[in-house]
Amino acid sequence: MYIQKDVRSRDIGLETGLLLARYLLDTENLHYGYWMPGVEVHFRNLPAAQERYTEFLLSHVPAGAKSVLDVGCGAGVTAEKLLERGLEVECVAPESGLLEAARKRLGERARVHAARFQDFAPTRKFDMVMFSESFQYIPFELALPHALKFIDSGGYVLICDFFKVKGKKKSPIGGGHKIYELEKQAAQLGCEILTDIDITEQTAPNLDLVDDFMRRVGKPGYEMLMEHAMASYPRTTKLVRWWKREQIDKVEHKYFSGLRTGKTFAEYKTYRLLLLRRK
Repeated sequence: MYIQKDVRSRDIGLETGLLLARYLLDTENLHYGYWMPGVEVHFRNLPAAQERYTEFLLSHVPAGAKSVLDVGCGAGVTAEKLLERGLEVECVAPESGLLEAARKRLGERARVHAARFQDFAPTRKFDMVMFSESFQYIPFELALPHALKFIDSGGYVLICDFFKVKGKKKSPIGGGHKIYELEKQAAQLGCEILTDIDITEQTAPNLDLVDDFMRRVGKPGYEMLMEHAMASYPRTTKLVRWWKREQIDKVEHKYFSGLRTGKTFAEYKTYRLLLLRRK
């Protein structure tokens, strides 16, 4: 098992999500689902929604793209689908338990590089660079410019992720670059936006799943843990809660306030599939 000393909360969340997905849903998909009208938003339907998301994503891979660099490949599920379609695939992501899972899944079929994308030096060209819910994690000023180093003129960049919208106050849901800044940057870098599809309505229900889980499982479990800590170690618990009060208040508000819902997501974010071509 991979162990990293400097572990960020995001990495812990993703790797915990992988464990839960494996155990509860028998899947290693971690991305949002694509929810169709009439389908109950329930965890038992999440794997099928995630499969629809993957099919939607891959349906927009240009016919001329035969080689793909998958940035932030997760557990390698999407990369494996690309391989099954006859494409040549390489993956790059920071070292983590997720990347270890991708190595096991892909084996010798694809090269898997352990590096932050912005630090990953190009040694070859690809027909397409793909970001599936990974674009938001790379510093905005570096993401697209660095991606263009991996493709020649006529090459593609496929981005499927959520973004911040213009004219909104601070969102209770973090993450995402500003969509209008990406559009401006793409034009400045000589990229033509061939496809721009808004799938916010189809992806927002994922937040309702998370909110339901936190209300019914996360919050009661957390409260029981705190009650046990106060009963068993009252002085230590009070000291820790006072010492880390800002961090604890932030976590409790983030996960237990009930503000992280599909409605809030649709108000503050826009989930887009963007296919760019370098002129």
